[in-house]
Amino acid sequence: MRTSWSVYTVGAVLSVLIVLLMTLAPEKRYSPLSPENDLEAWTRERIATLGGEVAYEEFRAWAHTLNDNSVEGHNAAHVFGRELYEIEGLSSFTICDSDLSYGCMHEFTGQAIVQHGTEIVAHLVSLCGREHGEYALSCYHGIGHGVQSFLGYEEGDLKKALEVCSSSVKTPIVGSGCHGGAFMEWNLKTILGGDAVVRKGEDLYYPCNALEDEYVPTCVFRQSQWWRNVLTSFSVENKYGEMGGLCRRFTEETLYSDTREHHYACFLGIGHNASSEVNHDADIIFDLCREASTTDLELLICLSGASGRTGADESLAKALRMCEHFNGIEYDYCTAFAREDVETLAELQPRIVGIREF
Repeated sequence: MRTSWSVYTVGAVLSVLIVLLMTLAPEKRYSPLSPENDLEAWTRERIATLGGEVAYEEFRAWAHTLNDNSVEGHNAAHVFGRELYEIEGLSSFTICDSDLSYGCMHEFTGQAIVQHGTEIVAHLVSLCGREHGEYALSCYHGIGHGVQSFLGYEEGDLKKALEVCSSSVKTPIVGSGCHGGAFMEWNLKTILGGDAVVRKGEDLYYPCNALEDEYVPTCVFRQSQWWRNVLTSFSVENKYGEMGGLCRRFTEETLYSDTREHHYACFLGIGHNASSEVNHDADIIFDLCREASTTDLELLICLSGASGRTGADESLAKALRMCEHFNGIEYDYCTAFAREDVETLAELQPRIVGIREF
């Protein structure tokens, strides 16, 4: 009887412990909500239950199961960044990182400006530099999104946002940083979340053909992202052929003084977008860049843009695959984008883009 009583006692104790664990632990691991069915509600619940840092790790694990689709994961990360800021505010600035193409970081900084106005930009610039180091340019990109969304999407609002960016932070690489974020937001309105609508317009070169010279290279770099969304009657491959033609015609038809820089920026942007559209698949990207290009230099620039985007989003090894078609100085140039090697780019740019024929 004593042995039997001991067994029952142990069994009862274990039962109590199991019940306690089930009542205390499940909110740490499980949710009655599903990110597939209601991502916003699920994100809010997980942040409120786990705190932003743990919830972000859980979110990232889920986002990386989305059919290996970097665009879908990036968009989902925007949702997380929005909810994180709403619930925890600026104190959670360091949680978002470079994963999922910086989606969380972009949205978080953007929402901070939407809430506080452009007066907070200088403080955010300081936080970006201190907390994100080598990723600061993408953090600045999020600032550009927020500045544009705060100022609005009407005629003239874009120039105001670009002026705020120019007065707040330098952008050493074309297409990146605060200015790039402002152009992207003006075209796609991503900060509006579910209310986002791609900008409509008949003039495929606007607003790039209506801006001061200093803003045109970054504008044409980002223009291919808008073209990708509005050229809906084309197959993917034919769309890139059309975008290449648009780049060439822009440099032929405009009266700007430095059309070589515009030509370069436009093809760099095509490669940048191709990389994200096809989930950094080197073989498909090569075909798309070849479809867009009519010269070896255009192809080199397009694939260099793809290597830069892939290096930022994925891994150096995957980014270097974009450059395997080149040798010598061309290979060094392409891989410098993958490595974000600004010094090498500054050295090679005049020797490649500065003197070779498009």
